[in-house]
Amino acid sequence: MTIPMSKKSNKILEETVPNTLHQLFMEQVKLTPDNIAIQYEGTPLTYSELDQKSNILAHKLKHCGVGPECVVGLMSYRSLDMITGILAILKAGGAYLPLDPDYPQDRLSYLVSDSQARIILCQRGLEQKFFQSDISFMFLDEQVSYKESQPQEKHEDIYSQSNNLAYIIYTSGSTGTPKGVMIEHKAIVNTITWRKNFYKMSSSDVVLQLPSISFDSSVEDIFTTLLSGAKLLLISQNQRLNIKYLQKLISDEKVSHFLSVPSFYQELLGEKFDLLSNMRFITIAGEDFTPHLVEEHYLKLPNVLLYNEYGPTENSVCSTCYFFDRDKEIKLVSIGKPIDNTNVYILDANFNQVKNGEVGEIFLAGTGLARGYLNNPKLTNERFILNPNGDGQRLYRTGDLAMQLHDGNIKYLGREDDQVKIRGFRIELKEIEYQLLKSGLVKNAFVTMKTDASRNKQLIAYVVADQIQSDALILMLRSTFPEYMIPNKFVYLDAVPLTPNGKVNAQALPDPFVSYQPVKDPTANVIQKKLEVILSNITSSAIDLNENNINRDIKYFGVDSLSFIKLLVEIELNFGFEFDYEDLVSSTITVSDLLSVIESNIAGD
Repeated sequence: MTIPMSKKSNKILEETVPNTLHQLFMEQVKLTPDNIAIQYEGTPLTYSELDQKSNILAHKLKHCGVGPECVVGLMSYRSLDMITGILAILKAGGAYLPLDPDYPQDRLSYLVSDSQARIILCQRGLEQKFFQSDISFMFLDEQVSYKESQPQEKHEDIYSQSNNLAYIIYTSGSTGTPKGVMIEHKAIVNTITWRKNFYKMSSSDVVLQLPSISFDSSVEDIFTTLLSGAKLLLISQNQRLNIKYLQKLISDEKVSHFLSVPSFYQELLGEKFDLLSNMRFITIAGEDFTPHLVEEHYLKLPNVLLYNEYGPTENSVCSTCYFFDRDKEIKLVSIGKPIDNTNVYILDANFNQVKNGEVGEIFLAGTGLARGYLNNPKLTNERFILNPNGDGQRLYRTGDLAMQLHDGNIKYLGREDDQVKIRGFRIELKEIEYQLLKSGLVKNAFVTMKTDASRNKQLIAYVVADQIQSDALILMLRSTFPEYMIPNKFVYLDAVPLTPNGKVNAQALPDPFVSYQPVKDPTANVIQKKLEVILSNITSSAIDLNENNINRDIKYFGVDSLSFIKLLVEIELNFGFEFDYEDLVSSTITVSDLLSVIESNIAGD
């Protein structure tokens, strides 16, 4: 059934009105020049200061040839420089390509090569992540010395047009390589303008920025804040791991809003949840969840409004939104209704509209649609199609299944293909299978997502191999994929079970989650056995810590970034101390490392 386009008019497509992200930012600077725009570790930058710093860097980028349709890589840990760099690239007329410093070198090199970025704006030292000889590097932390030797440039004549690229974000691809989604200014401005109006953003708001810049929700966070005169609060990755720190920060800094994936928000609702009670509203997005989370939210934070956003990267982050009314019984989780200037269609296999209550695929249309996939016209033509019903409207077929309810809201029902979402990240399972088979270490592989007893979503790799080589497989995958694409568990099979028609028989696959039964070993180290129980409970696996695995990375045991946060919380509760999170800087942490920290803290008591 067609869901009609919103009748609200934002007038954002008129060329007489600022219609690019940086133009709108500069208009906001005129309104709130002395307001704090961004703050990191206690250091603030006002709107005027951020405008000046980004102008200087934009001038330098233009001098290097950056202009409309030019892709510039941006690699930075969370910092004031990160936001300055984004604005500078846009002001120079370019499109920014976010590059996560924690990504493997092979993946970073592919993103830069595929996007044809010839300039990377980064913090000094991060240039060592690349081995291409045809890349120029510009360092974010050198702009102060440049400022002293260059005149101020206002950049009021440096505008991209609304149909120029604003950014490219890569998502997982089913063919074994990620695909770059090209978003134009007019598309993302539509989303940001809707969010500003819908959430009634003002200069008094304080927004805690949680998503990585390689995740498209970061664009919402950053620009909904900066185009409202509000304050954007940045934190380091280590601080993001520290739930107690975040809760206190939210209270101390009077944070009014943050955007989070449901699984991470569930952790923030744990002990000391009352520190969130003065927030204005919270938005969750990026993955499916149950009504239980909504019930827990309003039980603990009855005065904080809760919203659910839905939308693929290909439609500029957000396509629909739903407000959970605390006075109404929550029987199911809805993704709501379309945002401004957006059409949502739910169609069957023949592109006919389905009736209310019937299942179909979500097709999107409107101002927010991406230009397409970079350097991939075949996939662009497959996913971005003209309306077969003949009105000439361009549609994006999401692959998401849904039904429209009788009240006009939409219920998301999952995927029609092998794509999954974990902690907000889209993952094509075929991409992982491709790399496993390519390694030569396995004969066959099937990767799926399963939910354990604690409602944690985990990637499970079922493999057929001559010998168990989990360490080698993890090492190989970590050289190619970001952390969120590494399977939590490897299950070894003699053969992958098949149905009579040759497809994988998922029902016949063994359960990867085995309940833990502690082994009574009087000679075992007490601390080690206690940690063993904690690890087993968090990963829903039977774990036996011994001299053969104690020096392995905890990721070997199925610990991802979210379960690592849970692990730290449980260790603190069980052993009665608080971590110094600076001890956790290393990207590789072994069980032995954790035992050393626990033992030193207990000895210190």
